[in-house]
Amino acid sequence: MHDRTPLIIPGELQADWLDPRITGKADVQGLIDAIPEAHLVPRVVGKEVGSVRNNGPQLINPAE
Repeated sequence: MHDRTPLIIPGELQADWLDPRITGKADVQGLIDAIPEAHLVPRVVGKEVGSVRNNGPQLINPAE
């Protein structure tokens, strides 16, 4: 995992995460605690993924 891996927020929690009025420590902790465990499957991909010049669905194909 990369240190800039995005946080995956379920659709039903997105409005709360984007609400600028939620600033209290307990309220923010509640938002963090409400995030379910992500079920991601890591895979090795090719070096092409590392360049912003490349784009397309083929970039998620497993590396050979």
